[in-house]
Amino acid sequence: MRALDQTQGNVVPGRITVLDGWRGISILLVIFGHVVCYLAVGSTTVLQQELGDVLATLGVCIFFTISGLIISTLALREQQSSGHMSVSHFYVRRALRILPPFYLYLLAMIFLTAQSYIVQPEKQTLEAAAFMCDLRGADCGWFAGHSWSLAYEEQFYLLFPLSFLLLRNYRLVGFSILFVVMLSVPVVRLLLDLGPPWHAISHAAFNLSFICAGVVVGSLGERIKQLWQRSGIQTIIWSATILLTVVALLDVASHLHRHSGRLLHVRMLVVPTLEPVCVVLLVVGSIYAAGRLQKVLNVWVLQFIGTISYSLYLWQQVFTGPPSAYLHHGWLLLPPLMGWLLLPTLMLLFAASSYYFIERPCTRLAKRLTHAPKPQAA
Repeated sequence: MRALDQTQGNVVPGRITVLDGWRGISILLVIFGHVVCYLAVGSTTVLQQELGDVLATLGVCIFFTISGLIISTLALREQQSSGHMSVSHFYVRRALRILPPFYLYLLAMIFLTAQSYIVQPEKQTLEAAAFMCDLRGADCGWFAGHSWSLAYEEQFYLLFPLSFLLLRNYRLVGFSILFVVMLSVPVVRLLLDLGPPWHAISHAAFNLSFICAGVVVGSLGERIKQLWQRSGIQTIIWSATILLTVVALLDVASHLHRHSGRLLHVRMLVVPTLEPVCVVLLVVGSIYAAGRLQKVLNVWVLQFIGTISYSLYLWQQVFTGPPSAYLHHGWLLLPPLMGWLLLPTLMLLFAASSYYFIERPCTRLAKRLTHAPKPQAA
C-alpha cells in the first residue's frame, strides 16, 4: 500500500503489519466479548452481558475502520499507478475476498443443522447469504447473526466505487462531509426525538461512520504522513486511548442504569460522535508512532491471529454460542452450560483451514484476474 507503506510500522515490505495487529486485537475483542456473555450463562450478570456486548461491538468497529482505510488507500494507489480505478476489478477483489469463506461457513451451518447439532432455521441462513442481517427486523439467528457486519461492508462497497469516481478531486471533502453526516444522525435523532424507524437509521449511521472514518484517512494519501509528523503522535495516541476507554465505560454504565434518562442521553450523544474519531486516531496513529504499541501490534501471535481474522470471525460464532443454540450432546461437546466446542485449538484450526485453503487461494486468484499486464515494448 504505497500511500502508507513507508512507515516504521512495517516489517513486511508493502504491507502495513500494524493493521494485522489491530485485526488480531479486534477479533480477540469479539471472541472475548462473546465468551464473557455466554461461557457460563447460569451465572452471567448484567455487567458481564453489557461489558461483553460493548467489547464485541468495539472489535467490529475497529474492523470497519481498517476496512475503510484499506479500500480507499488501494483505490487511490490504483488510480495513481494506472490513471483510473477499475470498478470491475474492485468488485472482483471484494467478492473473492469475502464470499467464498462466508458461503463455505454457511454451508457448514446448513450441514450442522441437518445433523441436529445446532438451531439455525433455513430462512435465517438465507437472509444472511443475501446480506440482509443488518436490516430492521431481521433475525438471522446466532450462527449467522454476526454477518450483520458483513452486510454493512457489502452495502458500503456497492456505493464506494461510484462515489470515488464521481467525486474525483473532491474525494476528501465529499467523504469528510459524509463522515460528519454519519456522526450527526444519532445526535439529530436524539435531539428531535424521532420515532422507531430512525432508531435503525441511527444504528446504521453509527456503524458506517467507522468505515467513513477510514475512507477519509485513506483519501488523504501521502498527506496523512505529513500531518502526523507535524503532530504530537504519542500524545494523540494516549489521548485517544484514554478517551476511548472512558467512552466504553460510559456505554456500559448507560446500559446498566437504563432507568437513568440523563445518563442514556449523554451516552447517545457521546458514543456515536467520539468513538469513531478515537478509533481512527488510534489505528492510524499507531502506523506512524514507533514505540511499545507498534512492538505489541507486531508480536507474531497477534500477527498470525490478525492474518486469519476474517475466517476466525466467521468460525468463532460456532464456538461461542449460548447452550440453548445447540441440540445434540455427543462426544464433541463440552459439559452443559459451557457452550459447544468452546476450544481455542479447534477454533483456530477451523479458521486457519478456511484461511489457507479458501481465503488465501481466492485472494491470489483475484490478484491474477485483476492484474493489468505491462505494455510490450515497441
